[in-house]
Amino acid sequence: MRGRGRPRPILERALPDLPRDSAIDIPAASRDNQRRMARIVLENLSKIFKGPKGEEIRAVNDVSLAIEDREFLVLVGPSGCGKSTTLRMIAGLEEVSPHDGL
Repeated sequence: MRGRGRPRPILERALPDLPRDSAIDIPAASRDNQRRMARIVLENLSKIFKGPKGEEIRAVNDVSLAIEDREFLVLVGPSGCGKSTTLRMIAGLEEVSPHDGL
């Protein structure tokens, strides 16, 4: 560090315009969020896996729902019913199976 002085924190280097006492401008972030509307729509969402013998295992079957801005959704069900698979498809971590009209 000879000749360079004290190294600046990573946040200061990456975002030099932020106030030094806060990493986030809370009032500005709140104003921005009020202008944006979020909506998640699932229409006929399905996920089919191939089983060990080549059989089709339908983990999620024809799910349709809409989650509006400021709504809170909870997926509840027994183990293996497709809750995590549905969330993974919404997040883009799992491919959606083509809809077959069933």
